[in-house]
Amino acid sequence: MMAMQDSIIGEIPADWKCATIGSAYEICNQNRLPISRERRRDKSGQYPYYGPTGVLDYINEYRFDGTFALIGEDGDNFLKFATHPMTLLASGRFNVNNHAHVIGSDGVNLVEWFQQYFEHRDITTHLTRQGASRYKLTKAALLDLPLALPGQPEQQAIVNALSDISGLLKSLDRALAKKQAIKQGLMRELLEGRMRLPGFSEKWSEKKISELSTVNPESLASGTSPRRKVDYISLEDVRRGDIFGATQMEFKDAPSRARRVIRSHDILFGTVRPNLQSHALYRGNWKHPIASTGFAIVRTGSSSDPGFLFQLLMSHLADVQISRIIAGSNYPAVSSADVCRLTFMVPSLEEQQAIGAVLSDFDKELSLLKRRSVKAVAMKQGMMQALLSGRTRLPVQGEGSE
Repeated sequence: MMAMQDSIIGEIPADWKCATIGSAYEICNQNRLPISRERRRDKSGQYPYYGPTGVLDYINEYRFDGTFALIGEDGDNFLKFATHPMTLLASGRFNVNNHAHVIGSDGVNLVEWFQQYFEHRDITTHLTRQGASRYKLTKAALLDLPLALPGQPEQQAIVNALSDISGLLKSLDRALAKKQAIKQGLMRELLEGRMRLPGFSEKWSEKKISELSTVNPESLASGTSPRRKVDYISLEDVRRGDIFGATQMEFKDAPSRARRVIRSHDILFGTVRPNLQSHALYRGNWKHPIASTGFAIVRTGSSSDPGFLFQLLMSHLADVQISRIIAGSNYPAVSSADVCRLTFMVPSLEEQQAIGAVLSDFDKELSLLKRRSVKAVAMKQGMMQALLSGRTRLPVQGEGSE
């Protein structure tokens, strides 16, 4: 059984030590270079100019040369530690503004270890408050921040393992972005009729959504049995083509907005802040699906294909019309009547089905990449929790494994 010891940050392996940032690293803030956006325009060049969350610009001089870790000095990003990285690595020749602390190696401990250790760590108890929602990590508080430190060989082994999974995540993000860009381009070509699939040459005709479908065809009455089962889908459950879940309940416990009856291949069109595209094509995943009245439910008729119509409603062709409707409004929302009036050029049913199938295949590939990315994120989170706490040990060359 692994020997553990108590420390101010909890249990850590007996052969690790608990130290402060001030005793384990060098703070290199003296070389930071605060420059306004206007001045950066006059100093445009090849060297990255970093803020706490990434590269802000490129200028014609540098103050740092090497590998350093950055962590924010102020802002509200400290409260988002669970989902947003708190630290980053900067390598080569670069500059840093005065909103990030710069951490250098003391010659023993790796800056990469610092970056991984604090990437998603809650340090809110070490912050001072600046206004209602702004926090500051002072240099003094940074110097006193505690962390666990294995020996350098184990630091390196853990950093390498976490870097490998980070590399996988980046490659998945790149593949996803590339696939999305290809699909967006193909949507423009196919949905505007600029590219025709083999075997189709008929003219397209202009149609309103109300001519292609029935909007809000079914709703639950107020007299619905209180014991009726409901799988409630809210606006928050839907984002850009994906339905992330439904809440099971009885009708008596459901919110007053739980009224829209949906069936397989109905389209859920989010009418509140429609620019966020809380839209999805429902494929029959639940037994008692009921959607919020925040959706307009679009049920296609005999002359339209649900897959094609969904792609139209997700496209720039719909976005342009929606933007005109909500322009100047204090509350960005559209009505079901507005959805009925959306107008598109539409081909024959057979060509709709062919276009819908092509774009649906892209969506399936995108969904697969998204699922792989979610799994990789969960894997990295599990690895970070186990490795950075010492609960899981990696074999280190020249040392016995436990």
